[in-house]
Amino acid sequence: MTSMFNNVTAEFSQAVTTDVPMTSIFNNVSAAFSQTQGGNLTDTVNGCRVVDRQLKFLPWNNPDNVISAENSLLGTKSVSVFITLVCTLGAPLNIVNCIVFAKLGLRDRINFLLFSLACADFVSCVYYFLHSIEYTYTLFLGDLRSYGPLGMALTNSGANSMHGAAYVSRSISTLIACERCLCITHPFVARRLFRTRTTAAVVVLATVALMAGSSFTSSKFKIGCEYIPSLGRSVVFYYPSEFYRENSGFVDALGSVVFGLFLPFFFVVVTAITALVTIVKLLEARRWRQSTSVTMGTGEVALTTMLVALSCLFVACSLPNVIHRSAQLVDPDFKLGGRKQNLHVLGIGIVYVFSAINSSVNFFFYWKLGSRFRETLQSMHVKRSHENSAEQLPSVSVATK
Repeated sequence: MTSMFNNVTAEFSQAVTTDVPMTSIFNNVSAAFSQTQGGNLTDTVNGCRVVDRQLKFLPWNNPDNVISAENSLLGTKSVSVFITLVCTLGAPLNIVNCIVFAKLGLRDRINFLLFSLACADFVSCVYYFLHSIEYTYTLFLGDLRSYGPLGMALTNSGANSMHGAAYVSRSISTLIACERCLCITHPFVARRLFRTRTTAAVVVLATVALMAGSSFTSSKFKIGCEYIPSLGRSVVFYYPSEFYRENSGFVDALGSVVFGLFLPFFFVVVTAITALVTIVKLLEARRWRQSTSVTMGTGEVALTTMLVALSCLFVACSLPNVIHRSAQLVDPDFKLGGRKQNLHVLGIGIVYVFSAINSSVNFFFYWKLGSRFRETLQSMHVKRSHENSAEQLPSVSVATK
């Protein structure tokens, strides 16, 4: 039983990380589970069913790991606390961004794009916060790989599809970079292609497609919990959902090819190229006051500078994700259950740190580089201050004869 469980765990771990087809191991998994279901099935400890498995160590305690469990725990604690703090700041700031851009007017395509970006980033911040706040709690209890009730509920209910908001945010960032590049290199083409209605339709279609795709991929696994007496602790494990059993080929292709490889690399490469072209044209416009393709006023230059800065932020924060995914392709040990599992887990945390930063700090770019954003927010603050002052003044009745 021990060897079979280790094999199943290793196969599951590889599938979770690389999204390889799992149809061939369903029988092994079912057999392993059926052999554990006996008289102790109804026995529970801390909400986990009791299963007597004779395990010598858990994957993160494997003596062949290149990073010890203690160092990995310390690093993951720091990462999880940082994500919690960043998202605590980022969520309300994105609400402020939404309000300001709505105030500026959503009929302008840039305002609409930045409003949509703030909405997607808000959902991403909430998703990262919900996972990190509970994960931080379990880490400080000393458990390197524990999911609490909230994390299990999010996964088992399909709420992990909220992770699709991160892909929506990336798609909008890429669309903004393309819009700005085309406005400088081919302004008349940009006016025809990037009408506000057309832009809104593209954003809506991308949002529906990416959220639906994320919902399919996030429904791949469910999470269970077992208490193993020989280890004196509970262990969280993944098992395939009924939806995945019936649609494994489609879900594997969508998860590994589209969401796992194509989209992350596509967003970064396209945004980097268009941002670089925009920077070159922007420098030309500033140097000669006029580029060969379009004359740019002061306001246009300021807007382009702000949007290019956002694109650079997006590319910088996306690079850790690209590097992490590339490492999984070239190193078979860089995965859950592999010899470099602890390094892999720490890498996942770092990827989420940069994703949280990318979803949280746009406000500061708008405030520093966007004069209209700054003026609108200040006017809203002044108006609110005047209203509060008026409410505090005593009422005076004037008698008339």
